[in-house]
Amino acid sequence: MNCCTSGQCEAMSQPEVESFIFGCELSWKTKSYTFKVDEEDECEHCLSLHTISLGEGVKDECNIVEVIARNHNDEEIAVPVANLKLSCQPMVNMDCFELQPPVTFRLKTGVGPVHIAGRHIIVSSSHLNQSDDEAQVEKEIVPIKPANKKERTQ
Repeated sequence: MNCCTSGQCEAMSQPEVESFIFGCELSWKTKSYTFKVDEEDECEHCLSLHTISLGEGVKDECNIVEVIARNHNDEEIAVPVANLKLSCQPMVNMDCFELQPPVTFRLKTGVGPVHIAGRHIIVSSSHLNQSDDEAQVEKEIVPIKPANKKERTQ
């Protein structure tokens, strides 16, 4: 299930969506970064990646960034998503590549710095619960039957 697509939101009436800027840096000092949210949070969270780019002072070497996440079978997988080199490809556009937390970014090769930028999208579950409650109330309302009127005779 993709929390960032509009298909899920079309079934509901105007969900409450918040969007925050996201960014992290990978380097020889910090080889990995894990984006996670509180497991008790009832909101839907999505991380939408925009760019992965080399930072200032980087050497002309390959810097491979991989994402470690869970697949559809709930198995952990590691996938290289960017291979950056100053002389030929200093940045890659991720075209709003969407991931569900927890997600770990790891600098597999190179010393960086590599900057990862995107958006953290939150769909409020209070609105989701409210929509369910409203649907429940609508089902419980019994229509009013018209009264039987007797014809008057004069």
